[in-house]
Amino acid sequence: MFLRCFLIGLEAFAIPMIQLEMNFKHMLDFDRIKHAFLLLLDKERVLGCRFIEQGWHGFWKRLTDSELSKAVFMIENRDEYEKARHTLIDYHKGPQIICYLYRHENMDTLLLKVSHVAADAGGTKHAAYLLADIYNELAKDPGYIPPPNAGASRSMLQPIRKLKWWEYFSIIRNLIQEIRRQAFPVATHRLYLSPCSRHSEIKYCSRTISTADILKLKTYCHERNSTLNDLMLAAYLRASSKRDWDGKSQLRLGITVDLRRYLSNETADGICNLSGFEYINLGLKPGHSFEETLQKICTFTSGRKNSFLGLNGYPFLPILALFPLKWVKKLMEKALFGSYQRGNISNILTNMGPINYNRLDFDGPPLSARLLLPPVIPPMFGMGISGYRDTLTLSTCSYTATGIDFNDIIDSILAELPLKITPEV
Repeated sequence: MFLRCFLIGLEAFAIPMIQLEMNFKHMLDFDRIKHAFLLLLDKERVLGCRFIEQGWHGFWKRLTDSELSKAVFMIENRDEYEKARHTLIDYHKGPQIICYLYRHENMDTLLLKVSHVAADAGGTKHAAYLLADIYNELAKDPGYIPPPNAGASRSMLQPIRKLKWWEYFSIIRNLIQEIRRQAFPVATHRLYLSPCSRHSEIKYCSRTISTADILKLKTYCHERNSTLNDLMLAAYLRASSKRDWDGKSQLRLGITVDLRRYLSNETADGICNLSGFEYINLGLKPGHSFEETLQKICTFTSGRKNSFLGLNGYPFLPILALFPLKWVKKLMEKALFGSYQRGNISNILTNMGPINYNRLDFDGPPLSARLLLPPVIPPMFGMGISGYRDTLTLSTCSYTATGIDFNDIIDSILAELPLKITPEV
């Protein structure tokens, strides 16, 4: 409930929609996909609901079977598919997940469009894995009905239920330190994007780093006791420092953390949101070389991993329950406008994590798969990273009204990497 209020409030910053796109060398059985999809909506019932913004915190309302059956589509035209991919999901109308099967050139593309109010990137992958499981079970038994996941917790409290009472003091201390990193000094370097309407035209931009290049980058990271995530953070911040930086504003970056890391098998009880925020601040000294920047990043991330990474905001979120939802939305909008006026808006880099090759199996795994970041509304800028089978995809969503090609931004980030790579468009 608390996190849902926060996510709905975040509509001032981004469109609450995540997409998982999978490309298959083989053709899928559309009738079986549709059957499996409807069974998934019965198993994880929140996906088959719309959200009603009434009362103190709003509530979920189940859609009818006829309404749910209209949420899965077969497409055989490229233009129709592109239109579908760029169509925003409406969590008020529901359902919280929509499925498209695009058949083209003896290949199939399966697209899952998920409401971020119901699930984050981890929840989106969870839904896809369940859909694959049901799809394969139906091949063996057409009468198969998965057991409903009734009573499963979708609470943000899942990661902190086993914490000792004194560990909360460390989390509060981390929160105070993060507020200081994020708010002082005030000015934050950002891309100079013109503010846009949330209804402006959007265009997804992405680059994929091949397996061969990823193996080279992993070797580089191993030799420096760092991770691929550290590497991308360093490249992002170095590229940012070379784009209209005045040398006086802070080089800050917001990142997200999947809090399933604190759960057994890194799996939540049900499909839900379990993400936290962290903020990195390199100040005015990003480092003279890439390795120097990388070392700064590694020092920060390794320290945070040992002290409740991603849980900083959890002491704050329950406070939202004290206010009606419409107030929360107004508070978030006011906070965004105030930050924009003060010049203190951080860019966002979301690591949406690896996509499990073995779990994403529809009569065989996809040839490729990627998660697409929620559209971040200018003047903010956001980029997402997802991995699949030793490849890495960087994605963002540009607003054409800004007049800036976001592909150029991704290319400038990749150009900062210490090894020469050839990304796939």
